[in-house]
Amino acid sequence: MTIFTNRTCGKNVCSAGATNFLRERCCFDRRLVFVTTAFAMMPMPVNDSYRGFIIIRMNTDELISAFHQMVTTVSSSNDLSKCWHEVLEINGQQGNLTLAPADIQSDLDSIVVQVRKILHAEPTSSGIRLLWFGLFDGLRDDKEYAGYYLAGWTDEKQLGEGATPPYFPESRYMTSHLLDTVKSEAVRIGRESAKFSVFDYAVMFGAAATLSRFAGLSLGISLPIYVGFDSGDFARIAN
Repeated sequence: MTIFTNRTCGKNVCSAGATNFLRERCCFDRRLVFVTTAFAMMPMPVNDSYRGFIIIRMNTDELISAFHQMVTTVSSSNDLSKCWHEVLEINGQQGNLTLAPADIQSDLDSIVVQVRKILHAEPTSSGIRLLWFGLFDGLRDDKEYAGYYLAGWTDEKQLGEGATPPYFPESRYMTSHLLDTVKSEAVRIGRESAKFSVFDYAVMFGAAATLSRFAGLSLGISLPIYVGFDSGDFARIAN
């Protein structure tokens, strides 16, 4: 399992080194970074009610745990529906009335079509050794949405360093109803709330990782697939 977070200030909560865990917490307005080398498993948080759906209170250590659990779950799954519900369960959202019944199969079908079109219009060169499904905060007509795109790198080292990917197709941007729904839930809660990161970080990563892995499986992609936030946490979730 490969997990990196050695980029600049972004959605960083956890990273893994060769012998120890490094916790890197960036506040989600991207103004301050706090770093500590401590890693601890915390007691399960207490459920809370917020605007008609289930919220779970998670501190930084719990987000670290959730991230690692999702990487393990998604990277080994071959059952789309089961994988999505396990992602929700990891984040305490199995009872969420918006996300639990989401039609993830239809969303995956759409992603598969979009990825196929991108790769057909601009095929990867022989030097590209891994694919990147990136996440960023998008803004359209003053409304936030989940930015999601396809790119590629020559190796893990280059990926960890950031900068512009060598495979950066013009048609790289994709749309996902599921990811936009997760973003809407996060926006409804509000960035000022500590609960915001449960959706905008944890559930968002889990949803994108699930869609990206199963899109790769559907298309028979053999290259390693990485998913993560621009200037933030990311992990290898397939091949």
